[in-house]
Amino acid sequence: MINLKSKQRGVFSIEFALVSVVLGMLLLFTMDVVVKLSMKGKLDRLSFSAVSLVKERTQLYESNYSMVEPQDAILVYNTVKNSLSRTTGNFDESSFGMRLEHQTYTDKVADIDLPMFSLGTGCVVNQSLSNIENGLSVVTTWGRKSTLYRVTLCYETDDMVSGVLGNGFTTVSSSSVILGR
Repeated sequence: MINLKSKQRGVFSIEFALVSVVLGMLLLFTMDVVVKLSMKGKLDRLSFSAVSLVKERTQLYESNYSMVEPQDAILVYNTVKNSLSRTTGNFDESSFGMRLEHQTYTDKVADIDLPMFSLGTGCVVNQSLSNIENGLSVVTTWGRKSTLYRVTLCYETDDMVSGVLGNGFTTVSSSSVILGR
């Protein structure tokens, strides 16, 4: 008779090692996704709050409604940065960035000059606000087009997956667009 027990010695260890590697990579991938989704949720809430602040700056800061001033952009940046630092345990200011755009109109035609402020790390957007404004602009009851504002926030997160799997991403971003008054 063949002794099967002696020929099976070590097979459990090899199978356990292979399964452990797969489970470890799955756990690492899951942790990376959870960290990025958590940051995405924070940035979504903050980008909407920031664009609302920019929209309401005539009420809050007594600024000219037709133009975003650099000091307004810096104030919004600092407000968002401070809020994110309170809600994120290991916040790194050098990993955070904000891009503020607005589109104004003269006689229902988009102004050529599109002021944009980029603070912190450079947030990159696929399309500028002037490229997407045609589908978003609204004519008010006074016969003029409302100003459009967009705030894009980005944060460089740790990438746990790319070292193991060879692919991944680090930049999490969120963008919010709102109509002005």
